[in-house]
Amino acid sequence: MNKYLLLLLACVVPLQLYSNLRGFKLDGIYYTINGDEAIVSPGPFALIAKTDRYGNEEYSRDYVGDVVIPESAVYDGKEYRVTEIGEMAFWMCRDLTSVTIPSSIVTIGDEAFYDCISLRSITIPESVTSIGNRIIYGCNGLESIFGPYASEDHRLLVMDGEVKGVADHGLSTCIVPDNVTHIGFLAFAYCGFSSIILPESVTQIEGSAFSDCLNLESIIIPNSITKIEDYTFSNCRKLKDVVLSATLTEIGGGCFERCVNLHSIDIPNSVKKIKFHAFDDCNSLKSVIIPESVTSIGSNAFSKCKNIKSVIVKVPNPNDIYMDTDVFINSNTDDCVLQVPAGSVDLYRNAPQWRDFKSIVEIPDAALNMLENDDDCNSAIYDLTGMRVTMPQDGKIYIVNGKKIYYRNQQDIIIKR
Repeated sequence: MNKYLLLLLACVVPLQLYSNLRGFKLDGIYYTINGDEAIVSPGPFALIAKTDRYGNEEYSRDYVGDVVIPESAVYDGKEYRVTEIGEMAFWMCRDLTSVTIPSSIVTIGDEAFYDCISLRSITIPESVTSIGNRIIYGCNGLESIFGPYASEDHRLLVMDGEVKGVADHGLSTCIVPDNVTHIGFLAFAYCGFSSIILPESVTQIEGSAFSDCLNLESIIIPNSITKIEDYTFSNCRKLKDVVLSATLTEIGGGCFERCVNLHSIDIPNSVKKIKFHAFDDCNSLKSVIIPESVTSIGSNAFSKCKNIKSVIVKVPNPNDIYMDTDVFINSNTDDCVLQVPAGSVDLYRNAPQWRDFKSIVEIPDAALNMLENDDDCNSAIYDLTGMRVTMPQDGKIYIVNGKKIYYRNQQDIIIKR
């Protein structure tokens, strides 16, 4: 299912939750009654004559300026304790500049502050024990987060090891702290930073986590990650330097689609599956190395890679790779050189889809060992602080002859071009 349709469904369905509950408005705030408690709820929508950045019709909301949520609210002679900010409560309140959350609040629902672009800071009190998904998604003006769930630099909202959101206004490099194990769905989507540092503590990155990060230029996936979910880096149009985890087994569908500045990708010899549209429309992609571990390549995985010049496949028998439809459709198979293991040329020339390549040759012996013979391998190695290293560690980045290199498998040094 298309990621934008998933997002739309996530936004619309929760509104049904309020339809069967009794509510009231007090001092400019809408509430829904739930027993003896009150839930801060969405105000009415009013369609205005323009569209938002996603092409959807835009709505204005009643919540504007500074909003102070009280600990309790009285309606019809009865006092209700305010314990929850409901799902989508301040959804697309683009003129909301601040909100004060009282210590009575224990739950903040999904997308509570979705697309509140004028919000500059937010404080989540210690009383909150449950935080929904995407609560500050699209808050591009957000500069800081405060409270016990904020990271030390006040940029990330983290609960139970999961990144729930980011205050990325003016942020160039995002540093994810060591207490993070999980990056949620759309957690960093549409953020404006150019680089991000992920710790080895991160073991899961959900789909679309970094989609549409239009300024993101580089990322290193730590070796703790074994799977990249669907659309994780979709439409990161400036992304050019990617180092994949040495333990990676699956590259998700649409994972790097429309990463139009990605020039090359070295897929580690642990990946078994490259899913549908994984590198679709990467029109700057010039070289790809497909390791011997790969057993399945999904439909359109490398379609519309119009400038690709070199594909190296290390699998001796093409029949050992399941090829879905149109893997290389609308790519430059006429001019691209397909390099395969010794003795495999005829097998690839007769294999469906692989035979679309006009030039199929054996991988030269020199290419197989090019990194072993690189002069950089015999040069002094320094870490990123400038200290000389005599025993480089697997999965780390070092500096050799003024270039950043990535050290993998205790043997190969992969130069980041």
